[in-house]
Amino acid sequence: QRSRSGAEQDRPKSITAPRCQELYRDHQVRRKKLDTQRQHKAALEEEEIQQQIRHASPSRRFDANSFDNWYKDNMGRLKETSDRRAEELRMEQYRKEQQELAECTFHPKSLSPKGGMNNSILHNRGTPARPGSRASMNDLFNTTQASPKRGAQGLIDDLAAAQTRQVELLGLLSE
Repeated sequence: QRSRSGAEQDRPKSITAPRCQELYRDHQVRRKKLDTQRQHKAALEEEEIQQQIRHASPSRRFDANSFDNWYKDNMGRLKETSDRRAEELRMEQYRKEQQELAECTFHPKSLSPKGGMNNSILHNRGTPARPGSRASMNDLFNTTQASPKRGAQGLIDDLAAAQTRQVELLGLLSE
């Protein structure tokens, strides 16, 4: 503990007690005044916020039916647009495939070493088999072509037929 100065030692305790009490009361008064100012400021800020909310809130009320109608219209347009784009892409791809097939310059002279074609293959494809008839690669590719107007089942049928043709052609090429 530090030592007291000579003046503090001479002063009686009764004089310092009222001074401390006065300082304590002054502190309480200042604290109440500061708290009052803070509360007043908070009340003003809250009132300002409430006024902003009143002025910012829309004049029209939320209508669930009109929102549902708006949502359905927009989602319908979005679906139509995406369906149309997907169909355009399918059509463009189909057109490119047809153009590539038309530009193909490969034409074999015969599909079998004997110069003829296996009659059972032509018969299975739906083309009438004639003994001694010759078929070219283009004839095989063009027997059944994909048609985008037939829908999803038509596309599935076309893919299955194309795979069948490819397997038959690979068999002919391996002979």
